[in-house]
Amino acid sequence: WSKLMGYSKKEALGTRFMDYVAKDYGTSCSAKFTEFMEKGEMNTELSLLKKGGDIIMVLFSGKIQRDAEGNFVRTHCILKDITERKQEEAERQLLARMSDDAPASIIVHDFDGNMIYINEETLRLHGFSHDEFMAKNLREINSPDSAALLSERLEEIREKRELDYDVEHLRKDGTMFPMHVNVKIFEWEGREVLLNIATDISERKQMEEALKESEAKFRSYVSYATEGIFIADVSGKYIDVNPAACGITGYTKAEMLKIGIADIALPGDLDGITNDLKNLLKKGHLTRELVIKRKDDTTVNGMLNATLLPDGNILGIYTDVSDLKRAEEGLREANRKLNLLSSITRHDILNQLTGIIAFLEMIEMDQEYPAGSKTEEYLKKVSGAAQTIKRQILFTKDYKDLGEQAPKWQKVSDIVDATATNSSFAGLKVENNLDDLEIY
Repeated sequence: WSKLMGYSKKEALGTRFMDYVAKDYGTSCSAKFTEFMEKGEMNTELSLLKKGGDIIMVLFSGKIQRDAEGNFVRTHCILKDITERKQEEAERQLLARMSDDAPASIIVHDFDGNMIYINEETLRLHGFSHDEFMAKNLREINSPDSAALLSERLEEIREKRELDYDVEHLRKDGTMFPMHVNVKIFEWEGREVLLNIATDISERKQMEEALKESEAKFRSYVSYATEGIFIADVSGKYIDVNPAACGITGYTKAEMLKIGIADIALPGDLDGITNDLKNLLKKGHLTRELVIKRKDDTTVNGMLNATLLPDGNILGIYTDVSDLKRAEEGLREANRKLNLLSSITRHDILNQLTGIIAFLEMIEMDQEYPAGSKTEEYLKKVSGAAQTIKRQILFTKDYKDLGEQAPKWQKVSDIVDATATNSSFAGLKVENNLDDLEIY
């Protein structure tokens, strides 16, 4: 008693047992003591207050001694300190509650696959009752494919002491679902067992499958595209290309992955390519006409659209416009010939028209018709119509000149600067803030 409670024998003699019962436990202890007096013996747990103020848990075993007439003589009590045991039980209960509330499946099993402990999430995921699951072996809840790998994985766990892997488990209804498992060896009641913490990755697997399907579709689209599509790094070296890009350049895919954009550019365009790459990295996009050199040294006219990707690489789409360029050149040549024919015809008509106008002027000078007559009126109308026809024919020449000039991007600031040098603007201050504004 002295060692357990901290009181000397002298301090303890003459005191009441109830004086040592912890305050919060007094009411229930009083009821138990009444029961003890009635029954004559009792085995229970009590909370006692030590001399220093510490509270301990004890296992109380007591009997009442009575005389021949049944009168109370004394009690014989044995107290055993179970504080550490109760603390361990409380900790285990807390861990059990935490385990049951955990969002992951927690299983403890031995190396033979026999269940030792399972939490509530494990039962929810698998659809079994506690007793049903505890009666299962680990191999029985693994899918056939996963069960075939179990022995190999257990050996690896023995060697590494910890292992992560994906596995397929079986529900009670026979359906399978994927889980990601972390297994670690630890000691349980003096023997090595395996702590198995697993999460349901069905949603992740579905997302992965959807992503794979999407990537496969995208690659299919890219493979069948008629435009040359490529991925390049910031230096312009090709990382990936589609079949159309190989067809346009004449190189195989393996050959293209060894070269870069500069290797198929025309020698005179290398500086332009370097500047384009700098602008692309700065602005994030680029559109330009680009003539490239094929493997057989022939050239291809094309339109390049390039975008800077989030990972820092470049996505490029190159459209072969060689046929379009040839068609444009053919149309331009046809227009040139038509314009030449038109110029000759126009010249001939103007010559004849000039003659008509001259004859009309000569008739007017001779005045061989009465003034104010119908003849004078008609001659003036013919002369006016001839002048109108001449102006219209001259206009067709101006209109032809407009059509012969190919449209191009005009930098407005350069036009303003050039116009400002005209003598008409002498003495005027012209301020040009147009920067890179262009008009097509």
